[in-house]
Amino acid sequence: MSETVKHVFQTFMEMPVDFWVKTLIAAGVLFLLFTVVKKAARLGQIVTLLLVLFILGVIGYKWVRQRNEPAFMTPIVDFVARFFPQAQPAAPAPSGK
Repeated sequence: MSETVKHVFQTFMEMPVDFWVKTLIAAGVLFLLFTVVKKAARLGQIVTLLLVLFILGVIGYKWVRQRNEPAFMTPIVDFVARFFPQAQPAAPAPSGK
């Protein structure tokens, strides 16, 4: 085995297991996403459009309600947030006294 391959393999072995779990989950989600979009495309453009709009709507509503949007989306979410209810702040946990 060449030194480069050994170095790359050693680098991969040093990465935490959490990284590999998240990478595997992300790959699975992408695979599932492409499969669903491909199946929806067989049904027609309208169904695909409705599916994409529904997903974007759910994400947008979550951003407005939870206010956890990316920084570059804040001006748009600020405008839209006036028309939707805000999530109530979480109540503090009771003390164990």
